[in-house]
Amino acid sequence: MAVNQVRDIFLFISLCFYFCLANQITFEERIIQSLEDNIDAENFTYYRLLRDGDLRIEVISLKGDVDIYGSSKTPHPSYFEYEMKSDSCGLDTVSVSEEMARPVYIAMYGHPSYLHSQFRLNIYSVKKPREETYEDLVAKYEKHYFDEKGKSSEKENQQSKSEFKKSNAHVEQDQPLWVKILLGILEFGIDVII
Repeated sequence: MAVNQVRDIFLFISLCFYFCLANQITFEERIIQSLEDNIDAENFTYYRLLRDGDLRIEVISLKGDVDIYGSSKTPHPSYFEYEMKSDSCGLDTVSVSEEMARPVYIAMYGHPSYLHSQFRLNIYSVKKPREETYEDLVAKYEKHYFDEKGKSSEKENQQSKSEFKKSNAHVEQDQPLWVKILLGILEFGIDVII
């Protein structure tokens, strides 16, 4: 097999793997920009990123191999000076946290193994799951505790009512007729007084 065929197979497998994983996390990400460009071997192409928030930058090498370097300190990041990088073959991603100073300078580097490379640059806005505070945990605990307590007290009330009815039914069956009549008269008298 030729080197290009092996590379294409590797790219296809890595993209399939990526899309399988992406389906699990896409609900937290939203694409905000996408572009395609070409780059020659051993050259840099620079971009400036001004958008705030947590971001994920993804570079897909369509032909050849393109690596990504990023920095908020230098306007021309390179393989000597960078804060973040991804230099794998095929799919490269870096994360930009919302704490990182803006602008963030992004450099695309054309790998020397290929005379010309083509890439797709995707920028995603990442929605982080909200971290729970102490107050959130206390509120969740109290809600659960009181919900469970309310459910258990309802069950206890229902059980005690059914047990009371059973015990009364049992007591009424064991009582002589004159006691039943006397209790009926007392109940009627109490109802009239109240």
